[in-house]
Amino acid sequence: MKRFYLVLFLLLCCFTQGQESAPIQVISPLTYDGENQNWAIEEGDNGYMYLANNHSILSFDGERWSKYGTPNGSVIRSLAFDGKRLYAGCYMEFGYWERNEQGALIYTSLTKLLEDSLLEDEEFWNIQVVDDLVLFQSFSRILLFNPDKESIEEIPAEVNRAAIFELADGLYYQVKNKGLYVWNKSGSKLLIPENVIGKQAVVSFIEKDGSKQAILDNGERVVFGADGTAKGLENPFSFLGPVSIYCSYRLKDGGILLGTIANGLLQLNSQGHFVKQISIKQGLQDNTVLSLTEDSKGNIWVGHDKGISIINRNSFFKEYIDKEGEIGVVYTSIWFNNQLYLGTNQGLYVAENGVKGGTDFRLIPNTEGQVWSLQVLQDQLFCGHHKGTFLITNSTAQQVASIPGTWLVKAIPENEDVLIQGNYTGLAILRKVNGEWSFERKLDGFDISSRFLAFVNPKTLWVNHEYKGVFKLQLDAALTNVTQLYHQEQMGYGSSIFKFDNQLRYATNNGVFTITNGPEPFVLDTTLTRIFQETKNTNLSIVLEDDQQERIWRLGDQSIMYVEPGKINNEYKLQTIPIATTLRKNLGVSGFENIRSTKKNEYLLGTSNGYVVLDLAAVKPVEYKINFKSAWREYFDANANPLALDSTIIVPYKDNKLRFAYTVPNYDKYTEVFYQYKLENFHTDWSKWTNESQVSFENLPFGTYTLQVRAKVGDTLTENTLQIPFVIQRPWYWSYAAMVFYFFTLLILGTFIHRTYRAYYKKQQEKLLKQNALEEKRKKNKAKRKLVQLTNEKLKQEIDAKNRELAVATMSMIKKNEFLNVLKNRLANAENPTQVKSVIRLIDKNINNEDDWKLFEEAFNNADKKFLKKIKEKHPELTANDLRLCAYLRLNLTSKEIAPLLNISIKSVEVKRYRLRKKMNLEHDANLTEYILNI
Repeated sequence: MKRFYLVLFLLLCCFTQGQESAPIQVISPLTYDGENQNWAIEEGDNGYMYLANNHSILSFDGERWSKYGTPNGSVIRSLAFDGKRLYAGCYMEFGYWERNEQGALIYTSLTKLLEDSLLEDEEFWNIQVVDDLVLFQSFSRILLFNPDKESIEEIPAEVNRAAIFELADGLYYQVKNKGLYVWNKSGSKLLIPENVIGKQAVVSFIEKDGSKQAILDNGERVVFGADGTAKGLENPFSFLGPVSIYCSYRLKDGGILLGTIANGLLQLNSQGHFVKQISIKQGLQDNTVLSLTEDSKGNIWVGHDKGISIINRNSFFKEYIDKEGEIGVVYTSIWFNNQLYLGTNQGLYVAENGVKGGTDFRLIPNTEGQVWSLQVLQDQLFCGHHKGTFLITNSTAQQVASIPGTWLVKAIPENEDVLIQGNYTGLAILRKVNGEWSFERKLDGFDISSRFLAFVNPKTLWVNHEYKGVFKLQLDAALTNVTQLYHQEQMGYGSSIFKFDNQLRYATNNGVFTITNGPEPFVLDTTLTRIFQETKNTNLSIVLEDDQQERIWRLGDQSIMYVEPGKINNEYKLQTIPIATTLRKNLGVSGFENIRSTKKNEYLLGTSNGYVVLDLAAVKPVEYKINFKSAWREYFDANANPLALDSTIIVPYKDNKLRFAYTVPNYDKYTEVFYQYKLENFHTDWSKWTNESQVSFENLPFGTYTLQVRAKVGDTLTENTLQIPFVIQRPWYWSYAAMVFYFFTLLILGTFIHRTYRAYYKKQQEKLLKQNALEEKRKKNKAKRKLVQLTNEKLKQEIDAKNRELAVATMSMIKKNEFLNVLKNRLANAENPTQVKSVIRLIDKNINNEDDWKLFEEAFNNADKKFLKKIKEKHPELTANDLRLCAYLRLNLTSKEIAPLLNISIKSVEVKRYRLRKKMNLEHDANLTEYILNI
């Protein structure tokens, strides 16, 4: 038996070197900004993880780490979660943490419930939730806390290791110097005395075939029955040497994990059989395991003496990490004769037991250097190498062609004894002679590097060059020469030639083309082109042909894609497998990405430091939920203020700067989370997808908002969409009180303005009416003046007419009197005085005719009304002759002109004028005529 375990140990030593494992993430203390040791790990509500990190509790939500210090500054040794509270045990203290309304953890001590004080140096190393009770275990006793009654009972139990095991028939615990006890409804009783089970501490139990096996801390097992008998079993871990098991954890599938002090993690199945060891060589952070737990998604959390490891046990990826850099970058791979071969930049490596066995990779001699391709032709493995072409047989390499730079080797249709080789300088022929392959010759007529080639028929083939384009070549019958039939310039980068769905294809970053025999050899395949473009992936790889299934593969920046024809119809179906950006960047050299089938639905992808294996059968959607983490009101000159999460957030307008944090608890190494948000009543469309798990808003208008947030894990949307309502309060100047104030102020102001305007307009109206009245009056006055003017003009015209009549009459009188005087003077000198005297009397009568005066007076009064009246009033002593003289003077007549009218001499007129001056009392120097004219 010992030989068996020794052999097993030697095999496992090899096994651990090259063993594939589930993806493992390592988290150093620098990442979570904490201390090294992690004594306990628990999953809490919403999928958050809590770790007892020495003097503080670490909380991790998948995006952010938070840290909470212990109440008394001691080391936290144990944690447990009952669905509501996170219980913690440490030195001289135990209690629980609960989240407050802002989402922060608040501690409540339970020591005050003890009837007696804590024991000296008491430290609680284990907490277990059983039914409705919470069990706190120290090295001296077990305290039973009832959360409903807020009471504590005590069970004395001095132990060397704090551990309680929940089995089907009760709780098992080990008491120092006594043995193994069981506690159930019947009470507590000793099941196996210490002299039977020994002094080694029990770390786990296996229930198998009606019996129980206790696993001890040194790896040994003890099987015992209900009668108290026990039997020791051989240590299944003896091949590892001395083993010290510190902790254990029972998985949901019944398997058991054992954490060791120096050997990493040991996994058993539900029957207790050893499965595998996971240590630093497989990717653990540390070989010392202090704590273990399995989260709701099946991830294994490992708390180390330094840091944390997360094993994605249910991932559809398995990985092999070449930590030492011994194999280099993987350019190609193949599963052949139950062996895994890896072609790298350092040579060709083989693993004897391959993907399932997982032994150490061994370099095949003579293959040092760059390996480009591996092909199985006629059940033989050919290796395309920088040095030439090798035939691989039983892990040995035989060089069959030394022409440098073999890109690939392909069979020529309908010719079993001939292969064609694409190399750095063109094409070459390999021929089988007497069952042995050998280099025959390089084909003449074509010397362009031929990495990709495909046959149309035995004599016609296409060769693709990344930069020089695509060439259609014709082979001669002797296979010695080629003729170029057609050349197509480069149609894009990332090009390749492959066969898919029984048609020859050519693909670049600009699309997928079908190669035909028509006048236009390259016809765009709109379906395949659209399929790849709609994935919205960038950094697309070359199209990779699947040599086992009717599939083509392509790698993008966010996913691995493959297309296959429909099983019922001919419609192509695209399948996408989301990957993390870190994995995509690690998938080999750009343009030389590779993926090969190792078995049905399992594919190996070469990476820069090993490889990953994709299990298509394990690709299943996983439901995730997005959680509202926290909300903060931020200030420019002060620390942010956390806000309550369990009600509508109300924020003053002046503090209108908000930050919301949300998260999806995703702990998968090769899956990324992207977030998207939309603010209702503000945004119309969703934001772009981003891996940023928080959003800030500043200077929002007042009002009611709802922040909607959703996420996708890989390509799968979360099962829920966050709805975060919040209110930006009105600023004081838009408050309802202010609005009422504004209303009444505006009402009063409006009334005042209305009245003022009404008075103003009334005044303006009155002014306008007054102005209109004045204008009307002015117009009337103007019309009146116009009328008066017209009347005056008419009167003036009449006066002028009268004056003309008066002047005419006056002149007539003057002419008549002058004539009569002349006639009189002549008659006075006549010879017959008697007859003449009668004529003279008649003449005098006509000269002094009163009728003429009356006629003159009437005409004068019509022409110059009121003159005679005025002068009479002014000089009442004037006689009629004086008035007649005044009238003549008014007409501005000279003395000479007046004399005939008065029938007197000029001198007499002067005398009359003098007398008139005297009557009027005129000054000596006053002009009589001017005086009369001015009256």
